[in-house]
Amino acid sequence: MTTEDKYVPVYSGYDVNIQYLQNIFAEKDIDSWVRTESGDAVLGGSGSTTPGQSRLLVLQSQQEAALKIIEDVFPEEEVDEEE
Repeated sequence: MTTEDKYVPVYSGYDVNIQYLQNIFAEKDIDSWVRTESGDAVLGGSGSTTPGQSRLLVLQSQQEAALKIIEDVFPEEEVDEEE
């Protein structure tokens, strides 16, 4: 991780899918972090209030590799590509 590297969102979905992706990312040495949307909604007054929904973030330098994995694992789902 460089000093310029930051976490960027790559996937939003159910916790079980995020845990599955995190396991794959760990095997590929992709650093990830989970942000629980419902927790953000309660604390900050915004975000999703859907139970079991979270957002998966990875280091920006690893975003391309993470997106490729997500597309391979969940080809029918859209991925987050915002920066």
